Amino acid sequence: MRKRNPVRPVALGVLLAAVMTGLALHAPADLEAQTARTMVRGEPSHGGFGALVFKGSAVNDQFAGFFGARGAWLMDHVFALGVGGYVMGGGVDVQRPAGRRSLDMWYGGAEFEFISGWSQVYHITFLTLVGGGSLRLDGESDGIWAVEPELNLEINVTSYFRLNFGGGYRFIFDVDYPELDNGDLSQFFGQVSLKFGAF
Repeated sequence: MRKRNPVRPVALGVLLAAVMTGLALHAPADLEAQTARTMVRGEPSHGGFGALVFKGSAVNDQFAGFFGARGAWLMDHVFALGVGGYVMGGGVDVQRPAGRRSLDMWYGGAEFEFISGWSQVYHITFLTLVGGGSLRLDGESDGIWAVEPELNLEINVTSYFRLNFGGGYRFIFDVDYPELDNGDLSQFFGQVSLKFGAF
């Protein structure tokens, strides 16, 4: 069996050390004073908010109301990172072999929001939810995935209160009931939300 030459890795290590030492010695004297260029100039401001949300949509060709809440950390007034969760109110039925049965549904996940023109009284926000949830029908539970982009008009009512009107499209995946498919739950929606916090 051929033995490995121990001199080669040692020589390579010495060479790398010499190169890095040379680079350090030739670095500019004011290297520590230099800073990386970033998209956000200066120290970013931080805030946060909580919101109560109502969404109206169609589920299985019937009107459904979703009630929920969201919370987010706000950076530099323009980018929000948070979570949200939504529960469907009653009133949606599904026809099964044994008769019509009531469908329960909830979903939630991470939410990413970009706020354009935040200092104006009327401005636009772009929000996307990525997450999952669950359906329940006749005592049987079914896990689902959800992606929900939306576009909103936001109104600065006071320094701590924002009113949102908008809408989007709810994409639902992995529905596993014979009587339902993804398209029965994937629909356009309208929404109203009340945001309170430090903006």
